[in-house]
Amino acid sequence: MAGLVRSLGFGTCTFGSAEALLSCSDTKYDCVISDVQMPGMSGLGLLRCLLALVPDCPVVLITAYPERARDAVARGAVCVLEKPVEVERLQMILEQIFEADGGQ
Repeated sequence: MAGLVRSLGFGTCTFGSAEALLSCSDTKYDCVISDVQMPGMSGLGLLRCLLALVPDCPVVLITAYPERARDAVARGAVCVLEKPVEVERLQMILEQIFEADGGQ
């Protein structure tokens, strides 16, 4: 995913887990892209914790099991993308996020 996002012209920073991302206090998150199903904390758990810390952080969730994340947008996610991710859709979403934020 990081390679795909970079190929679309956006910078990236990767973390091995939701817990690792949350423990990194000196990072500013312009957008977080996370899988829903991960070892340890799930993407839904990350969404809840991250929005409690940084309420205006856009979070995009990705899943092979969309029924498990059907209420994620109501919980604050920008969107839920189903695997395999459509490159054009991801690009459109990222462009909308960064246009609303005043640029990359």
